[in-house]
Amino acid sequence: MSKYRLVALLVIVSIVLLAFTLLVRDIHDLEYVVPDFVEEVLIQEEKYPTMLFVGDVMLGRHVESLMEENGIEFPFKNVALVLETPDVTVGNFEGIVSEEHVHSPSMTFQFSIQPDYLRQLHEKGFDVLSLANNHSFDYGLPALQHTRSLCILYSLVCSGTPTELDEYSTQILQVGSKKVGIIFIHTVFKQPDVDTLKKLIEKLNQESDVQFSFVHWGVEYDLIHSTTQEDLAKIMI
Repeated sequence: MSKYRLVALLVIVSIVLLAFTLLVRDIHDLEYVVPDFVEEVLIQEEKYPTMLFVGDVMLGRHVESLMEENGIEFPFKNVALVLETPDVTVGNFEGIVSEEHVHSPSMTFQFSIQPDYLRQLHEKGFDVLSLANNHSFDYGLPALQHTRSLCILYSLVCSGTPTELDEYSTQILQVGSKKVGIIFIHTVFKQPDVDTLKKLIEKLNQESDVQFSFVHWGVEYDLIHSTTQEDLAKIMI
C-alpha cells in the first residue's frame, strides 16, 4: 500500500470513529422514545385486551448494586410505559426472595432478591411472575414459599414450580372479556412428565378461552433451540 493510500485510510478510519463517538454520546443524551408498537397498543387497548410477555427479570447481583447506587426505579427508567400499557404483563422472576437477604456477588449464580423489589415490579406494571425456573430453589423450599406469600402481599400472581408440574403450574386470568389460561413450565434440568403436561393443558382448554405456555427452557448460552425443545413444543401445540 502506498504512503498516500495509507494516510487516506487512516483519515477515513478517524472520521468513522469520531462519528461513532458523537452518535453514542447523542444516543446516551436522548430522552426515551416510546416505541411505535406501544402507541399502537394505546390506540387499540380500548377495543382489544392486550398482554405482554417478557423474559428473565433478574434484580440481583450487579443489577442490585446499580439499584442501590441509582435508585430502586433505575432498571425500569426506559421501559415503564412498555410494561404498564398492556392489560396484563407477564415475566419470569429469575431469582427468589430468601428469608434473610444475601447480596449476590458478581459472577455467582445464587440469586437472592430484595423483597421491596417485588413490590417495585408490581408498581412498574408486572401482573404475573413465573417461578418455574432454575433459580426459584436457590435458597430452598422455605424461600420459595416465602416468595409466594410476598407475591400475594404485593398483588402479584406468582405461578409455577421449579422442579415439577403441580397445582401451582397453571393460572387462569380474566383479560377483558376473555379467560386466559397460562401454564408455567421449567425444563432446564429435566423434561416435564408428558402425561401430566397433557392433562394440565386439557384442563386449561376446558376452563379458558385462550391458552399460553410460558416456558423456561433451552441449553445455557446456546443461541438456537434443541430438538428436545422442538419435540416438547409440538406436544404443547
